[in-house]
Amino acid sequence: VNEVRAGMGNVCVRAVILSKQEPRNFARKDGSQGSVQGTMIGDDTGKIRLTVWDNKLKDMDLFNAGDSIEVLHAYTRESMGGVEIQIGNRGIIRRSDAKLEYEEQVSKIGDIEPDKSYNIKGIVTGIDGVREFTTKDGKLGRLCGVHVSDESGRIRVVFWGEHANFAEALS
Repeated sequence: VNEVRAGMGNVCVRAVILSKQEPRNFARKDGSQGSVQGTMIGDDTGKIRLTVWDNKLKDMDLFNAGDSIEVLHAYTRESMGGVEIQIGNRGIIRRSDAKLEYEEQVSKIGDIEPDKSYNIKGIVTGIDGVREFTTKDGKLGRLCGVHVSDESGRIRVVFWGEHANFAEALS
């Protein structure tokens, strides 16, 4: 997984399913209907988002979190500040006989650098409270800042939207 880069074609990986989102339907620009499902997969080198489109969703119904799979003939693209694997018409998802495991990599707060993603573990040492605001499109938005500390430092983590409710409940 850690060797996957944006712009790759014919990608083949073996990984374990970490979590699956519910599929969602959408309208394409041409008016036709499409379907998409996001899934997190990982191996002993890292994790990555797997996006499954349209007729390939039925293949994902066969799998659950914890299942080992092989993804063949996929492609990659940059999305939401990271790289994800895409399964289109040519892609194949099948069960793998290999027993794969994934262990979440946890970083020390003192090692965090800007513009990268991290998983941290620490103690909540402060909560700013929920702040509401109006978005550019006139909707109500919410955020809540939470301060987390470990032995190496302290950082502010901001929870947006419905996640602000979770953060607020930490107090």
